[in-house]
Amino acid sequence: MQAFLVLCDNTQADTTTGKVHMLGANWSIVGPVVPPMGIVVFLRVPLEEAAVERSFTMKLTNSGGEPVTLDNGRPVQVEGKIGNLARAVTPEEDHLTRLTGLHGSIAINVAPLPLATGAAYAWLFEVEGKELASTTFAVRASDA
Repeated sequence: MQAFLVLCDNTQADTTTGKVHMLGANWSIVGPVVPPMGIVVFLRVPLEEAAVERSFTMKLTNSGGEPVTLDNGRPVQVEGKIGNLARAVTPEEDHLTRLTGLHGSIAINVAPLPLATGAAYAWLFEVEGKELASTTFAVRASDA
């Protein structure tokens, strides 16, 4: 399984087509006020692995690799399941899917976070505890 992350202003998954809609995609610097953000995970899964349900975690870390926590001490993270992607493959598409692998996606929207200015952060995407992808961003320093 492969994963790729894209940061955007907002994202929406289209469950009918499997497509993901993004606004303001592919940024890496924000602020100094941190706006809402979207994180899109693009998955590439070989058909042989697609029938296995897996757990994932998307977590935010600081530049030192430490988890970012909220005022209540809870880490900023999202947990979920990657379901059986193989069930969407019709017998007519089986041959083509074996050539291309299955493409899936996860769309996550995050409310504005109270992040320090002048600092860098990373979103890490893990499946079953193994990091598959990450993307970094920075928050501009505030003009004092």
